[in-house]
Order: sequence, then C-alpha cells, then structure tokens
Amino acid sequence: MKVLVDAGFIKAILQAIDQSPDVLAAENEVAASRAKLSTTEAGRDTQFKATALGGVEDLSDETAGVAAILAANRMLYDGGILEAKIDSDRFYSRAAEQVYLAVRGERAFTLSRSWIELEKYQSLKDLIDSRLSVLDPLLVQLEKIAVAGVGDVSQVAQAQRVVSTIIVAETEVSQGYEQAKIAFLNDGTIRLRHATPQL
Repeated sequence: MKVLVDAGFIKAILQAIDQSPDVLAAENEVAASRAKLSTTEAGRDTQFKATALGGVEDLSDETAGVAAILAANRMLYDGGILEAKIDSDRFYSRAAEQVYLAVRGERAFTLSRSWIELEKYQSLKDLIDSRLSVLDPLLVQLEKIAVAGVGDVSQVAQAQRVVSTIIVAETEVSQGYEQAKIAFLNDGTIRLRHATPQL
C-alpha cells in the first residue's frame, strides 16, 4: 500500500481508504451482488435460441440443404418465484452497498484517529524545532560570555541543561512521530478489530 502522508489529510485518508483490503472486499461484494441481480432480472426477458444446420445428401445429385431453427422462450407464470428471487437479489445488493458504506466510514474513523496522533507529534516536533532554533544562538552567546569570564558559569551550565532536556524531548517526539506515521500507514492495511458484517 502506498499512501503519501505528506500530501495532506484529505488525500492521505482517501488514498488509505481506497487501498484498504476491507473496503476493496466490500466494493467487490457490491459489484458481485449487482451482477447477480442483473442475471436474475434477465430471467424475465424473452430468451432466444438459434441453431443453423446444413448438410449434403448426395454429391452426385448436388443435393444440399440448410435449415435454421429459431426458438423463443418466455416465462409466463412461475407462481412468483422469479419475482421473489429478483426482490431478494435487489435487497441483497442494497445491503451490500450499505455494508460498503459502513466499512468505508469505519475505516475513515480509524484512520482519522491515527491522523490525529500523527498531527499531534508533527505539531510538537515543529514547536520544539522552532524553540531550538531560537535557543541555539543564545546558547552560543552564553558560552562566549562564560569563556570571556564576563558571565556566570553556573548560568551557562543551567542553560545547557535546559537545551539538553529540550533535545531529549525532541528525540522522543521524533520517535513518536515516526511511530504515529507507521501506525497510520498500517491502519490502512491491518484488518479491523470488529468483524465486517457479512451478508
């Protein structure tokens, strides 16, 4: 399965839904139920059958013949069996369509939850990166002041500890982001915990 997470929420969700095995199976079930309904409805139509025959009786007399047989059959009355079967197949087809919509909805819900985790870690990662970009030049200046002997060495050490804590948090958030990204990609391929309704 190939999902472009960086393409944005809507595109990523739609790609993951459209490639989900559960959604594809439900979509195939809809197509099969529609085909079955069409086949059953064809039983109401007049059925034509044509046969062509040809032959030679005697080569010396040059006697040859061709015959064609055309037959047409139409159900006149079967006690309502065909209509009942058509109704049954029609309801089955509608049920398959509803199952398909339910599976798509459930998949969208599951993927949306995964996307929220992904967005949370992305926001945290961006926030930490912006804070570090501000703190790095400040830390360099504090080190220069400490080396020059103008500033307090304990304050520089304290600032370094704060930056180190932020860097550790950045590593944890980056790991969380990568895990959330993998979880989002896996949610598109892992079967739902709840059983898909079967008809």
